[in-house]
Amino acid sequence: MITIEEKIKAGVGLAPYNFELFHRFNPSLTKEVYNYLRGNKSEWKIICGHEVRVLYSNHFLEAISELVIPNKDVYTNRYSAEYYLNPENWSWMN
Repeated sequence: MITIEEKIKAGVGLAPYNFELFHRFNPSLTKEVYNYLRGNKSEWKIICGHEVRVLYSNHFLEAISELVIPNKDVYTNRYSAEYYLNPENWSWMN
């Protein structure tokens, strides 16, 4: 059986809390939506401009179509946290 300590040593866990950076990238992001996505390891949805609705909550992240195509590489690598959490791989809106 795999223990929690082994998973932590292997690097499995939550990404560092970085709400301010993600909020600068997508200003419609709220802390509740960020915490929800961070807990699911789905921060790539913020970068790719996908709409996110939190069940039983009034908080949601609006879709931003201008982010979808420029960040298609982030979407392609959405299962690699090392890739999509690196701001150098993001295409920022001008």
